Amino acid sequence: MADQSIIARVVAGVRYAATGTMPAGWFGPNTPLPPQAPPEVAGRQFDYPVAINLNYKGRPGELQGFDKLKALAAYDNVRIVIEGQKDKLEALGWSIKYKPVNGKSKPTDQGVTEIQTQLEYPDRILDWGQWLRGLLDQNFVLDAVSIYRRRDRGGRPYSFELLDGATIKPLIDEGGRRPMLPDASYQQILKGLPAVNYTTEELLYFPQNVRIDHVFGYSRLEQIVDTVETAIQRLRSQKAFFTHGNLSDGFFEAPEGVTPDQVKQVETMWNSLLSGTPIENRRMNQFLPAGFKWNAIGAPPLQNEFDEWLIRIVCFCFSTAPTPFLKQQGLGQGSAATEHEAAEEAGLGNVMGYVKRVMDRILAEDFKRPDLEFAWDEDREFDPDQADQIQSRRWRDGRWNLNEAREAMSAEPIPGGENIYFSGAGMVLIEDILNPPEPPPAPGPVPPGQEEKEPDSGEAGDEPAPKDEQLEKAASRPAERRLGAALNRYLAAKGKTIIPELAAALGMEKAEDGYRRQIDDALNAIDWDWSDLPKLIQPFLASIAAATGKRSLDDLGLFSDSTREKLVKNAADYAERRAAEMVGRKLVGGELVDNEGWSIPSATREMIRKAVTSAMEDGSSNQDLAKAVRESGAFSKARATNIARTETATADVQGQYAGWRASGVVAGKEWLASDGCCEDCAVLDGEIVALDDDFTGGADCPLHPNCECAVGPVLPEDMPGSGDPTDD
Repeated sequence: MADQSIIARVVAGVRYAATGTMPAGWFGPNTPLPPQAPPEVAGRQFDYPVAINLNYKGRPGELQGFDKLKALAAYDNVRIVIEGQKDKLEALGWSIKYKPVNGKSKPTDQGVTEIQTQLEYPDRILDWGQWLRGLLDQNFVLDAVSIYRRRDRGGRPYSFELLDGATIKPLIDEGGRRPMLPDASYQQILKGLPAVNYTTEELLYFPQNVRIDHVFGYSRLEQIVDTVETAIQRLRSQKAFFTHGNLSDGFFEAPEGVTPDQVKQVETMWNSLLSGTPIENRRMNQFLPAGFKWNAIGAPPLQNEFDEWLIRIVCFCFSTAPTPFLKQQGLGQGSAATEHEAAEEAGLGNVMGYVKRVMDRILAEDFKRPDLEFAWDEDREFDPDQADQIQSRRWRDGRWNLNEAREAMSAEPIPGGENIYFSGAGMVLIEDILNPPEPPPAPGPVPPGQEEKEPDSGEAGDEPAPKDEQLEKAASRPAERRLGAALNRYLAAKGKTIIPELAAALGMEKAEDGYRRQIDDALNAIDWDWSDLPKLIQPFLASIAAATGKRSLDDLGLFSDSTREKLVKNAADYAERRAAEMVGRKLVGGELVDNEGWSIPSATREMIRKAVTSAMEDGSSNQDLAKAVRESGAFSKARATNIARTETATADVQGQYAGWRASGVVAGKEWLASDGCCEDCAVLDGEIVALDDDFTGGADCPLHPNCECAVGPVLPEDMPGSGDPTDD
C-alpha cells in the first residue's frame, strides 16, 4: 500500500478535529452509528416489548402461565412439600419489637402491643397462621404475593388482605421500572378485563425472586416445571398399571395351524374381557382355546431410582430434605449435622427472612414505625433433644437465671431462683458475681533458713511418695465427678468416629441371611482399639484408691511413712490392672494382651447392636435409625456417669485392700451387706475370707452397679479357725 501524501494526511487530521471521526484504518472497527434514541432513554432497565402495559392476557413475556403453575401445584409430592414448609413456619412464634440500637432494644410498650394484636388477625378474618399459609402458597407457586392495604376513614391501616397474585399485572414506566405515585403501578385483571388500578400505597406486591429483565417473579415451582410435568406423567403411567387392564406384561403364543383371523378373534375377545370392566372382574378365571401359551416379559418397575431423582429435585428446590420419600439406604443420612439439617435450616431461614421483609415493609410504610421490626422466635426447636440442648446451653452460658431456665422447661419457679446463675465454677449468686470476694493476700517472702527443703529422691527412677495432705486432698475432691467428665468426653469423641464408620459399613438392604449377619459385618469393620483409655482413667483410679486406703489406715491408727509408700504402690498396681481390664486387656509381663470378659468397648458394641437391630427390623427411617444409635446410651453422659460411679465404688474398696495390705496386720475381710440389699448380696453377709481371696462364687464388692454393701477388715485373731495353733 502506497504511503498517503502529505495533503491526504492533513485532510484526515482536519476531519478528525472537526467531527471526531477517526481516520479509517486497515480492517479497523470503524466509527459506531450515532444513538437513535432520545437522551431520556438512558437508564432503561431492560428491552421490554413495545406497549407491554396494554397486554393484560396471562403473563406477557413468560413461558408459563399462572393457570399452569396452579395446576402443577396440585401434584401430590409438590403439594406435600409445600404444605410441610407451611407447617414449619406456622408453628414458629413471632413478635413485634424495637430494632436494637447499639446492641440494645427498648422494652415493648403499649403502642407495640397494639400493633402486634392487630397483626395477629392481619385481614380481620383469618388468624396469623391461616394468613401466613396463604401468603406462602402465593410465594411458592406464583411468586406474586399481593397484599391489599385497606385503610379506615382516618387513613390508618385497617386490614391487610391477600389477593390472588394471578390477577395482578405489574405496570412499568418508560425506564422499565415500577411507576411512582401518583401513577398506578398495578392492574387487577378480572373476567379477562382490566378492573382496578392500584398504586404502591394501595397494594404491596412483593415477589421474592426478582429478575431485572422480567416483569414477573420466578417462583420455586416455575423453576422445576419440566421436572414436575415429568413426574406427573410418570405417576399417570404407574396409575395406569392398576386402572387399565390392557397393559401387557407379556404375549400369547398361538399353536401351529391357527390362522391370523383366529388369532385376531382371540385377541379381541381377551382384550374386551379386561378393558373397561371392574377390577374385581379381572381376577376371575378366563379360558382360552387349547394350545395358547403365555410368555411373560415381566412387569415394569413401579418405583426406581428415577422416582427418587425427581423427588430430590423437588425437595432441593424447596430447600427441604427428601428423606421421607427415599428408600432407606443406610445409617448416617439422618444423623445430626447432615444433609437433612442443612436443608431444613437453609430452607426455613430463607422463607423466614422473606416473611420478615414483608412485615417490616408493612410496619415502616403502613404503621409509619420504621423503628420496629418483625422478629421470629428463633428459640423454637422441633426436635426435643435439640431443644433441650439449646436450653441447657443458655443456662450454662449464664444467659438465663435458674427461674428463667425452669420457666423454659414449664417448671414452677423457686424462691430466690432469679438470683442464681451458672458459671464455670458452678451455681453462684448474682451478688457474688457483681461483688466478688477479695482475693487472698499474696504470700510474703520466706525468711532465710525456712525454705522448704527438697526431699531425697532415693534411687534413680523412684518418685517421692505423696504427702499426707495430698492424699487427704484427693479424698476430698469430687473424684467421681471428674472421672465421669473424663469418660463423657472420651465416649463422645468415640461416638463421633464410630457412627460414621458404622454408616459407611452398614447398608439398609436386607441380606439373604437377615440383618444380624449384616450388622455383625458392619461392627467388625469398626476400629475397636481403645488402648488409649487406660492412660486416661488410671490416674483417677489410683488417686481414689490411695485416698480411701489412707482413710482405712487412719481408722486403724496404722498410717505411717512406711505404710504410705506401700499404700501408694498397691493403689497404683490396682489402677494399672483395672484400667486395662476396662478395655478388655490384661497385664502380662508389663504388656497389654487381650482378656475375655466385660469391657467398655464390648459393652458399647452390644448396645449399638441392639439399637441397630431393633431399628432395622422395625423398618425405621434413616433419621430414626441414626437417632436410635445416639439414644442407645452407648456414648451418653448418663453411661459415663454410671461407669464412673461403679468404678469409684470399686476403687474405694480396692483402696481399702491396698491400705490393709500395707498395714501388715489385716489378715482377712468380711462382707457387710447394706440394709435392703439384693438377695445375692444378702447371701454373702458376714462371710469372712482371706484378704487376697474372693468371696463365694468369685464375688467382690461392689457386686453390681449401685451396690451399697461394704467390706470390713479382719485381724488374724478373728479369722475363722484362728484357735487352731497350726493356723499361726
